[in-house]
Amino acid sequence: MGSQALVQRTLFEKRTVELQEQGLDVEVRGLRKNVFFRVPFEHLPKAPVELNTRPLGWLTASGAAFLFTLLTAWSTDLKTIEPLFWLSLSALCLMAYRGQRKDLLVFHCKDFSFNLQRSRPSRETVDAFLKSVDDARDRFARMRDGVLDPPAGAGAELMRIKRLFRLGYIDAEEFETLKERIIGTESDEDEIPN
Repeated sequence: MGSQALVQRTLFEKRTVELQEQGLDVEVRGLRKNVFFRVPFEHLPKAPVELNTRPLGWLTASGAAFLFTLLTAWSTDLKTIEPLFWLSLSALCLMAYRGQRKDLLVFHCKDFSFNLQRSRPSRETVDAFLKSVDDARDRFARMRDGVLDPPAGAGAELMRIKRLFRLGYIDAEEFETLKERIIGTESDEDEIPN
């Protein structure tokens, strides 16, 4: 399987999440930190927690600056440049508020957690990467949980697909199809040819 990677950049940080055969390699590089860790598929949650963060401090600062704009415009009769300063500061704070809103996907693993930004580089890219992670995790789980050491008959095969269904790796329709195939195969072997 060729490795796929998701790279997310912010002003002072670069986060790389690379899909491997048995898990994810996560690397975070910033001004004062360089962190690398592996997340095996066994410790990766099925669905991340979605958080929406909004830095309300910037919005509050924008409102306060706009209020100062109104107060200075009323008290100085627009003869000075002070109202223009407060109005531009209000606009900058509002831009910072809009630019720093984040939709985060938080993965709580066994001993740690990490997050991804939903919209960097784009929402579609992140969704496609998460879909490939889900597919790879399911393939890994099927290989790990679906292989029996000794070759066994239909009973052991039914137990194997029942375990895959219980763990959520196959859906009900696929479970029924596999069950019918196993039961049909077992009954074909028991028939005595004429």
